[in-house]
Amino acid sequence: MTTVLAGTGRQGTAGPSAPTIAPGRDELIDALALLLLTMIGIVGFRLAYGGHGYLTAGAEGTLLGLLLSYFGQRARLPLIFVVAASILAFLLFGGVISQTGTVSLATLQSITGAAVSGWQQLLTTARPVGAAAGLLVLPYLLGLFSGVAGHALARRTSAALLPVAAPAVVVALSILFGGAQPTAAALQGAGFTAVALGWAAVRQQRGTGQRTTIGRQRPWQRIGIAACVLAVAGAGATFVGPRLPGVDAHQRVVLSVMPPFDAAAYPSPLAGFRDYTQDVSPLVSVYGKELFATTGLPAGSVVRIAAMDAYDGLAWGVANVSAPGVASSFSGFQRVGALLPGAAAGIALAATITIEPAYGQPWLPDLAGTTGFDFLGPAGTGAAAQDALRFNVATATGIVPGGVPAGLQYRVSYVPEPVLTEAQLANSSPAATPDYSALYIPPAVQAFAQEHADSAPTPMGKVVMLAAYLRVNGNYSNTSVLAGHSAGALTTFLDSKQITGDGEQYAAAMALLANAAGVPARVSLDATVESKGTVYGRDVRADIELDLAQYGWVTVPAIQFTGTKNLAVPRQEVAPPPQSVKVVPPGQSAAAPVPGGNASDAVSRTKTKPLPKPPARFAIPAIVLTLLTYVGIPLLVVSVVVTVPMAAKALRRRRRRTRGRPSARAAGAWRELLDLGRDLGIARAAPAATRREQAALAEAHGLPAAGSVAAAVDAAVFGPADPDAAAAARVWALADGARRAALARLSRRRRAWVAVNPAGLVRFRY
Repeated sequence: MTTVLAGTGRQGTAGPSAPTIAPGRDELIDALALLLLTMIGIVGFRLAYGGHGYLTAGAEGTLLGLLLSYFGQRARLPLIFVVAASILAFLLFGGVISQTGTVSLATLQSITGAAVSGWQQLLTTARPVGAAAGLLVLPYLLGLFSGVAGHALARRTSAALLPVAAPAVVVALSILFGGAQPTAAALQGAGFTAVALGWAAVRQQRGTGQRTTIGRQRPWQRIGIAACVLAVAGAGATFVGPRLPGVDAHQRVVLSVMPPFDAAAYPSPLAGFRDYTQDVSPLVSVYGKELFATTGLPAGSVVRIAAMDAYDGLAWGVANVSAPGVASSFSGFQRVGALLPGAAAGIALAATITIEPAYGQPWLPDLAGTTGFDFLGPAGTGAAAQDALRFNVATATGIVPGGVPAGLQYRVSYVPEPVLTEAQLANSSPAATPDYSALYIPPAVQAFAQEHADSAPTPMGKVVMLAAYLRVNGNYSNTSVLAGHSAGALTTFLDSKQITGDGEQYAAAMALLANAAGVPARVSLDATVESKGTVYGRDVRADIELDLAQYGWVTVPAIQFTGTKNLAVPRQEVAPPPQSVKVVPPGQSAAAPVPGGNASDAVSRTKTKPLPKPPARFAIPAIVLTLLTYVGIPLLVVSVVVTVPMAAKALRRRRRRTRGRPSARAAGAWRELLDLGRDLGIARAAPAATRREQAALAEAHGLPAAGSVAAAVDAAVFGPADPDAAAAARVWALADGARRAALARLSRRRRAWVAVNPAGLVRFRY
């Protein structure tokens, strides 16, 4: 007996061979074209990520999506089940592909959060982001989407160009989120167009089922002519297009976000310089307390706490935006990845810093020439600090708005900066002109610079001369002058008969004198590492940094411009500097000054009565909430995928058994048996085949008693009298017996798959 297999378009004998798993030529072409087009789109994220990790994540996501869609199409699963399987695959393989190579609750939390909020983080993180904060989830997600959606459109529709829509979405997102400058304009433009048009032509020719000939041209001639046309078009778009009139009329449209972070809301790091000395109240002094510990740094190394690049006449502060001429990607405080943008070239070293409880500052200590951070334990602390960190690449200053938490441990990679001698400084030249828009230079500072360094021929010569004058003629004291470095305090400091001050006044004045001499300078709060790798309050000092054309920003230590300590210096009566408003950063509190009282009174008055404890009540354990949050979603998806087909089949079986006339119920028993055959993977006969022919094919492939059921249904439907309810019940009993006999031959795993296999739910006409 010969049967025509539905959907094959060719004849065969009863019991055709089972479908093969290996893909055909057309399927391989579609998969290869989708992979190429998707990776052309992923390449557009190079400026955003840097390195090659994002390409690997995107390629793995694309291949996984292609496999999921391919096996779903081979199993004839509805698209909704392929989408559900893709969501599960994203959760299960996301940690392996884009995170640490493990699957855990923390990994599931990270990848789901990155899939939702990672786009905002990608915009607000300085480029390149590297593998920071799990943002490699995004190219992996895009590849998975393009693989599933593109392959589904390619294999489930006959439209020639429609499958290109999925990788085109990837290209569009890479343009919006990639960078202000195009990464691979020729590749994404001409390359994507060439591959897309070539693939569409192949699909269109495949759909017509015949080759279109032009004259007597051979296939290789037509392919060669098409390649030449595409090459000419691509060359014209790449080399001629940018030179055509009007090409600069519109700017490239990308997404760009400047994080709304205001560093000026935090007190100047230099304003608390006295707290690191022993000449203040023990309540506030950290002179003998350990601030942080280091490993990997030799004794005498310098750790930077913060750099201050703006002076408003009251204090040296941290500017929100860098000086003009600095690249926009390096400007202001931004989120940063593991690798800082514009990192110094050279062999990078690494050191580990551990914050101690006495530190209590929002400024994140780092090193000169820092190239990146790697936050470590304790659990949760490093990830939270990395997420909160805002870093100004131009000044190499980082801040954690809520305060750097005690116990935070992180690794700093850095390229050591050169240590210059006084002669090297004198022979250097400034890299640029100081930005006087962010600096207020008091008249006394300008007059002092002209009086004591006007004879030097070069700007750096003036700086060296001014530093030497302060070192030789100045005295150092923490008690003979009031704290502060406002314009009034610095005027008194420089105009006194005997220059006297502490590190705060010397560094503030020296940085302003260098800017007045024409050399860009800023103040840095630094600390010297002791022999055991520890840093105490006594190790903190105020240095300055100069921007030199030959070396970049270099540190000039305080010893080169600070006077010697002289305990016999008389106390000078100076007018107190004007009080500035101190803005308390979020998460911290400050007690208001108490007139006429001491520090202990102020502290005692800020204490409040403890709040009464709320009445005890039942609370769900944290572990239960964690399991419900991060395990419940995958379990819910799995349960839905399992229970929905089973419930749909049970509802359909009940409707066929109980609704309609007895003849319709008897015919429903046969349709139920045919649906079971499709769940078992038995090939369908042609729609025109009779029940007897369909039963013969079913029995040959493992569905016994199908012939008895077909004969009973024919008798009930085509018999001389209409069947009654009892006759319909007998037909259903035969069908149930055939069902039990077919399932009894299968293993438990196979029976479970038949129960949830959705193939039988797809409507076909019999």
